[in-house]
Amino acid sequence: MDTIPGIITWTVNKVISQKGVIPIGILSHQPHTLWSPLYFSVTNNQGATWITSVLSDNASYAQGFIDTYGIFHVIYNKLELPDFKLMYTYSDDGGVTFREPVALFSGTEDVTGWTGEYQSLILA
Repeated sequence: MDTIPGIITWTVNKVISQKGVIPIGILSHQPHTLWSPLYFSVTNNQGATWITSVLSDNASYAQGFIDTYGIFHVIYNKLELPDFKLMYTYSDDGGVTFREPVALFSGTEDVTGWTGEYQSLILA
């Protein structure tokens, strides 16, 4: 995986795939940090070539899902002091571009404590 742009040593790398769906995506970010770029890499040819983009310059605890229509859904935590936000974005063009993220939740964050929460992405 060291040949994919955006995937560097000591990152959390999460594969986003589904049986029978062609694009495969990877979310990458630094673990347990307040501010980390969130990279998204996608391939449409089983890894022969990759497109990488930055979904956020300030993210953590990202999760992703690809549905049967090939739409990538991504949630992640974002710290915008003094607020913590749970953000959502999606791509309906195979992971090439993503829509403007929207906040699903927002609250005040105490940066002296542990930042962020783990979440799961379930679509019905």
